[in-house]
Amino acid sequence: MKKNLAVAVAAIALFFGAFTSNANASYVTDGEFNNPWGGGGFTTYGTGGNFGGWNVVSGSVDLDGNSPGAINQLITTGAGSYVLNFSLSGNPDAGNGPKTVRVTVGTATHNFTYNISGSNNHSNMNYLAESLAFNTSGPTTLTFQSLSDGGPFGPVVSGVSVSAVPLPAALPFFLTSLLGMFGFKNFRRQTQLA
Repeated sequence: MKKNLAVAVAAIALFFGAFTSNANASYVTDGEFNNPWGGGGFTTYGTGGNFGGWNVVSGSVDLDGNSPGAINQLITTGAGSYVLNFSLSGNPDAGNGPKTVRVTVGTATHNFTYNISGSNNHSNMNYLAESLAFNTSGPTTLTFQSLSDGGPFGPVVSGVSVSAVPLPAALPFFLTSLLGMFGFKNFRRQTQLA
């Protein structure tokens, strides 16, 4: 019985070690949108196009392109809890005003709005850090969809990453203790029966 308990504790340690090592992994391909490098100008991709791991699923992009667009990417997560992080701004060429993007991933959908002020320009986009917690039962699709209808001057995203939510630090100790008590109870029961 002690051998079984030791094997169970070792299995738990390996499981939590593997889980926490993946907690900092990013599951997104080309979250900075650097592939291919577009230089200083704009490249428009229409529905059915793809770039750097992203697929254009409607309209055209730089999230608005010639009409409001949407991009997505399959991310190969396992079952669990995750956090999506990204930076949000808006194309300043059409002046001030709100730019909205709908984000869908796993079990979560949320609209994020960025209000362009007079200080936004191509040299200083004044990005805001955004995040969205979600759960999934396995690989899931991450989608960014522009909800701005002001032509090719919609929301701008960058720095997209997904990380696993680490388990609370006390959880491995709790489960190990629980297994220890269960193992001790069974060991004790066996000694009483003998």
